[in-house]
Amino acid sequence: MPRKLAYEILKKIENNGQYSNIAIDSALKGSGLEKYDRALASTIVLGVIERRITLDYIIKKILKNFDKTDKNILIILRIGLYQMMFLDRIPTYAAVNETVRLAPKKFAGLVNAVLRTYERQKDKIDYPNENTDIYGYLSVKYSFPEEICHKFTDIYGTVRTKNIFEIFNRPSKTALRINTLKVGVDEYIRELGARNIDYEPSGYLPYIVMVNGCDVESLPGFEEGEFFVQDTASALCVEALGAEESDFLIDSCACPGSKSFGSAILMNNKGLIYSCDLHQSKLGLIDAGADRLGIGIIETMRKDGGVFDISLEGKADKVLCDVPCSGFGVIGKKPEIRYKKLSDTEKLPDIQYRILENCSRYVKNGGTLVYSTCTVIPEENLLNIERFLASHKDFALCDFNAGGLASKGGILELAPDINDTDGFFICKMKKIN
Repeated sequence: MPRKLAYEILKKIENNGQYSNIAIDSALKGSGLEKYDRALASTIVLGVIERRITLDYIIKKILKNFDKTDKNILIILRIGLYQMMFLDRIPTYAAVNETVRLAPKKFAGLVNAVLRTYERQKDKIDYPNENTDIYGYLSVKYSFPEEICHKFTDIYGTVRTKNIFEIFNRPSKTALRINTLKVGVDEYIRELGARNIDYEPSGYLPYIVMVNGCDVESLPGFEEGEFFVQDTASALCVEALGAEESDFLIDSCACPGSKSFGSAILMNNKGLIYSCDLHQSKLGLIDAGADRLGIGIIETMRKDGGVFDISLEGKADKVLCDVPCSGFGVIGKKPEIRYKKLSDTEKLPDIQYRILENCSRYVKNGGTLVYSTCTVIPEENLLNIERFLASHKDFALCDFNAGGLASKGGILELAPDINDTDGFFICKMKKIN
């Protein structure tokens, strides 16, 4: 039963702090559900997380003792309400009846009453007024905390913020990077067609194709290493770095490894890549991925990107600093990121700067340094670059073109509403004598 599974997953996320992607993958593998039911369970889980502020706003309008209600009952109410509000293909009676079945007997009446009340009064619910309370309006309509609404409108203005939030709330597609070490682009696309799998090109890079959310491991060519998951923006970052055969490349914050894999493919599996990460436990993912993809030039190592390793000083042709960030550019794929408190991200710019400054010491004269994030926050992006260049006169911005997109003085800022990618920041620099 997909709703029952969704309920169990949401309880693990709510009560145990599990990440949604991990909780979903773990639960679906052992569920025995058919493809449609697995998709429905996943949709409900991600949708409830994504729309939680909106759902809770409505529940509070109906359920006066919201704050005293058992949190598992609130999860059930969110599941029911989400189906009624956002899943057009599910009839209201089915959404209500199946949700009521999730509740213990003593709470079944309460769940039924709240959902039926919404059904009767949904057109009478009083929402924040856009003209007098713009941040409250954005928060409830798009389900973002008000402080995030403030931050995005400061960056983009109200109109673009609405567009970006709308895009973040759409079902996201999965981007596949075709492994041209093993299979041609046209050949792999024919494989997708033979399996009746709908796909579309990325629009920027021929070796990136987009498929609807699905079980990646069930796609043709997974076991054979014919592709790996990599968003278009991440692949554009690899293009900007421009790794070539026989390069020595350092990927300073590599996990889960897609940029190292993409660079290795551009290098035709010739040269050397050090894929580094602070967490030893994550490096196994890169080793396993490289093995599946048939890549032999990657060496993984545990390394703090902010701590200097004298043995690497001035040795690398290319260095990639895809630094830890707030992630506010990938909310469409990771809905829980929207609930991060800005105060929890205040230390990130200094951490990022420390990694950038340290890893710049590994670049040889004439070599390339790329700094990137998957966020749109200026303090983590442009302001860090300005700070770095002001005190490192041996580096200069370097213009580049990636996938037909031209940088502006060595800087490319990708936005969901303009580029149809994740929000992403890429800066390319050259070390000069």
